[in-house]
Amino acid sequence: MALQGLMWALQSLDVLWQEANKANLQLNPVVEALSLKLGKCIEKTVHKEMDKLSDIIKSTITDQCNLISPTDSIDDTVSTLKKVAADLSKSIDIANTATMQISDTAHSYKEALLKTKAIVTPPPSSTRTHQMAPHIKPDLIHSIDKKARQILLDSAMGDAQ
Repeated sequence: MALQGLMWALQSLDVLWQEANKANLQLNPVVEALSLKLGKCIEKTVHKEMDKLSDIIKSTITDQCNLISPTDSIDDTVSTLKKVAADLSKSIDIANTATMQISDTAHSYKEALLKTKAIVTPPPSSTRTHQMAPHIKPDLIHSIDKKARQILLDSAMGDAQ
């Protein structure tokens, strides 16, 4: 379209140029008229092509924006992941609390055993053998001492509650 307009303008210019050569005095008004017509024709063509190019750019940008924007399924997945992460965080907090309680309880139990062992120290083995009957096994005595420490620990825990 723009090429046809340009060709028409050039042909008009050629005709006018030939006429101008014939009549040298009338050359200036003809050139001005031709320049004006050519300018208008070129301006129209450029505006039409720029409008087409603008429409193409707008549609391309719209398509790209649609491709970039997140879909509903991605939004749902993200919200589900956030909920799972929150639940997991709560579970970790509960586990940490339980671990601290277990650690404190084990430490208290150890201290209680150490205190009971310090309070109830068995007599030296040489004295024990003289006091014990020969038919009692040392393993049995050890089990009885262990049970006594557990009873003392249980009674001490009962007083604390």
